[in-house]
Amino acid sequence: MAAPRWRGLAAKDDGDELQRRRLEARIGYGFSALGDGFTATPEIGFGLSDSQRDYSLGWRLGLAQSGPAALELRLDGTRRESVNDNDPVHRIAVRLTARS
Repeated sequence: MAAPRWRGLAAKDDGDELQRRRLEARIGYGFSALGDGFTATPEIGFGLSDSQRDYSLGWRLGLAQSGPAALELRLDGTRRESVNDNDPVHRIAVRLTARS
């Protein structure tokens, strides 16, 4: 019996590719801040893989103007739970990005 034609579209079954698959979703809503010069965006997120789940809360503050210059301050808090019932890991990150 011949192999199906779509067989080449599947991920390699060497274990590595399947272990790295992950689903992530983030949602946020931007509103004007600091005299309409900036946009503030609170966000929530969820990540799922075979080995862990992530829950996140975040906040971004960026320049409202469009153009080549950009400035963004980002604060994220994440809770990571593994499926093997280890203690959850909590992480807080602060990032400042500037481009001219």
